[in-house]
Amino acid sequence: GIELQEVRASLLAEASVGAASDVSAKSLEEMVKAFHTRVESWHVCEAAHLIPLVEDATGNLDAATQNAALELIVDARRSEDEDDDWMTGEASKVSVKSSDVVIGSKRKREEMASQDDLQPPRHRSPIWHEINDIRIDLPSSHHKSIRTHEALVEAVTVEKRLQEGQATELLDNLRSHLITSYGLVKKRLDVKGQGLSTRAQAHANRKYKAIRLAATAYRCTRAALLKLGMPEDHVSFKALQREDVRAFTVMTAEQELGDSKKAPSWIWENLEFVNTQGEGKVKEYFEDAICVHWFRSSALRSRWDEEQRLLLEEMARTVRFFMYYEQKWKREAVGHDKTGMVGYAAYAQRQSYRMIYNETIHDVTRFI
Repeated sequence: GIELQEVRASLLAEASVGAASDVSAKSLEEMVKAFHTRVESWHVCEAAHLIPLVEDATGNLDAATQNAALELIVDARRSEDEDDDWMTGEASKVSVKSSDVVIGSKRKREEMASQDDLQPPRHRSPIWHEINDIRIDLPSSHHKSIRTHEALVEAVTVEKRLQEGQATELLDNLRSHLITSYGLVKKRLDVKGQGLSTRAQAHANRKYKAIRLAATAYRCTRAALLKLGMPEDHVSFKALQREDVRAFTVMTAEQELGDSKKAPSWIWENLEFVNTQGEGKVKEYFEDAICVHWFRSSALRSRWDEEQRLLLEEMARTVRFFMYYEQKWKREAVGHDKTGMVGYAAYAQRQSYRMIYNETIHDVTRFI
């Protein structure tokens, strides 16, 4: 069921772009036909194992609650259907001038991504509606009152375990696509000639499409996990924002002003996916890219560690500076008072108790 939901989302995305898709209409029809066959098999299993549990859970609900649960399912499906515009921007722009040497750079990607929100709604094709009308309900698809019923405890546990594995796999796919996309972009810039440029751009478009599909699928999987009881602040499965879907900087020429003040995306906190790439050039390519990321992150961490130590030392010296002058003015006040220079003594005493010394010392000592 989980895999079928992912296939359904992929088919909806292909059907939504129409002629802009790199999948031919005939191939799409064959894919939809095969999908229908798999869905029919799934419905047989659903009728045998899941539907009886749902009917048992809904048996104790009143009519109003049952209607509310049904409306919630429909609204959830509708919100997921509207989130399939992942093949816009880079993936739908095939005709790119060879003079656009900045294609693939972070600034270019951000500009193109910002244009995605300005795209007008598409006209949905009949095949899109055909796929969209197919329902693949899992325990997470139902109302909370049904999911939390004792009849679905085991089913919810099984789906949660499977969804966690799916989320891990999708994040690994997303990381892999982001790393390999860099090589495709560099290849796109190096080729000469219209034919080679078009083919290279087509490869890059397919990679961008895979990135967006993996990101969208992860968001849907995480939404299902939240319904199944996963905490919002889960360490491994965090919310994937648009700005999180980015590769780390490899070349110095790609660095931009302010990059050193930005933390890498949280998706790069776990790099175990490299070990699943097998042996060969692909794994070597991944390891080389990860090494670059590690050395850059290590250098950035060392720099910030040095800055922190320097800041603490500067604050400590500031405290000693003001304490020195506070004691200095107090000594002068005592000396002037002994010599009968009352005016000088009063001035020195006031200087020693100036607010700038006391307040600054108080503020600084709170941080060191």
